[in-house]
Amino acid sequence: MLTAAGTKNSFSSLCSVLERNSIDYEICSNDCVKCSVYSRDRDICMIFSIDSSKMLITLWSALYRNVPYDKTTDAALALCMINHSIPDGELCFDISEHLIYYKLTSSFYNSGISDSAFEYMLSSAANTIEKYRPAIKNLLCSELKGIFSE
Repeated sequence: MLTAAGTKNSFSSLCSVLERNSIDYEICSNDCVKCSVYSRDRDICMIFSIDSSKMLITLWSALYRNVPYDKTTDAALALCMINHSIPDGELCFDISEHLIYYKLTSSFYNSGISDSAFEYMLSSAANTIEKYRPAIKNLLCSELKGIFSE
């Protein structure tokens, strides 16, 4: 089982990976780090949280807030279709908050979290968001009625 010292080491490892890759970050709490990764069209804000009780590390990144009500069904369907082609992580839709976000979770049961695992999570998230953000934006901003809109 991962101890408090193990969580602290994982947290330090994450900060070390971010520094080594020249990624700006902010420590939000003892188990949460917020960072900003540069991409072609705009920065990608990511939040890492380490849950030692569940032995999970989760990366979150909000893509769109205030999804229009009339695009809810189309957005949900599009995210389901996109998720079938994403190798790791998922695009999630919180309908009550009108929020689309990316989430990638990794278990570290009976092990530590390596630098390469953190680097993979950063890379995978950035690549997925950069690839699908334009298509989601087009869907949400389109004046056209979607396939399933009334």
